[in-house]
Amino acid sequence: MVAHQVTYMRWMMIFLLAAGLPLAAQAPKKKASRPKAETLTGCVDQKQGKYVLTDDGMLRTLALLEWVDQNQENFARFVGHKVSVTGQRSGQADPPLFKVTALKDVAETCSPQ
Repeated sequence: MVAHQVTYMRWMMIFLLAAGLPLAAQAPKKKASRPKAETLTGCVDQKQGKYVLTDDGMLRTLALLEWVDQNQENFARFVGHKVSVTGQRSGQADPPLFKVTALKDVAETCSPQ
């Protein structure tokens, strides 16, 4: 009877380990946090061959513009226009690189507010 109990205990131990192993192997899933999109409003300008967004008062550069999934030259038609761009900041540079996913033409001219 002792040998039977030992065999039973071994099988029970194997079963419990096998049943618990998949649960232990699953790591808790973390939600991938995507940076939130933000919207900036200003004037499109071209400086040193790059397109930038400036504030319409002091003409301070707010961001370097990079259009995601579009030709950068598409900004050319908006130079001098007041626009709202939606996208994400990239990096810690000053001014930051702003990866544009959408652009809305607010006005055909820029004027101080």
